[in-house]
Amino acid sequence: MNNLLPALVVITGAVASGKTTLAQRLAADLSLPLLHRDTFQERLFEIESLAHRVEPRVLGIASYSAFYYAFEVLLQTGSPFIIESNFQSRYANTELNALLTRYAYRPFQLHCHLSPEDRYRRFCQRIHDGTRHLGYGETVEDASLDRFRETNSLDLLDLAGPQRVVDTTSTDSLQFALLLEELNRFLGHP
Repeated sequence: MNNLLPALVVITGAVASGKTTLAQRLAADLSLPLLHRDTFQERLFEIESLAHRVEPRVLGIASYSAFYYAFEVLLQTGSPFIIESNFQSRYANTELNALLTRYAYRPFQLHCHLSPEDRYRRFCQRIHDGTRHLGYGETVEDASLDRFRETNSLDLLDLAGPQRVVDTTSTDSLQFALLLEELNRFLGHP
C-alpha cells in the first residue's frame, strides 16, 4: 500500500462496544478530525418536526446518507481523519471502498470488541444515566441480553489495509499506548 496516500482510521464494532470512546480519545491524541455517525442521527432527533413523526429507524437510515455526504467532503481535502460507526459489512463495503478508491485513501480499520454481557451492561448504564440519546426511544426494559448475544460482533469490513480487533473491556493504558504508536507510524507522525 502506498504510504504517500492520505490515511483514514475506520472504527467499527457493535452497539456499546466502545467505538465512540476509542474514537474520541484517538482523535484528541492524534489531533485528527472525527466523523461520528451517531451525531448525525442525534441531530435529526432534535429537529422537532421530525422527532415526533418519524421512526428512529428511518432517521437512522437518513443519518447514514448525511454521514456519507460529509465523509466524501472530508475525503476531498486529502487530509487524514477518523470515521466511526457500527458499519454493517453487507451495506458499507461497497460504499466505503468506492469512496476510498475515488479519493485514493489508505484505511486502517479498528474493530471494537466486547463481550455481549459487557455491552449489555454498558448499554443499560447509558440509558440509565442519560448518555444514550432519548431519541432512540429505548428503555432498559426494551434491552435484552439475548439481543446483544445475537449481535455480538459485526463483521470486519473488507477494506485494503491494516485491521486490528481492539478489546475495549478496559482502558488499559499500555494497550492504548501501543495502538497509538502503531497509528502514529501508519499516519507518518513522528
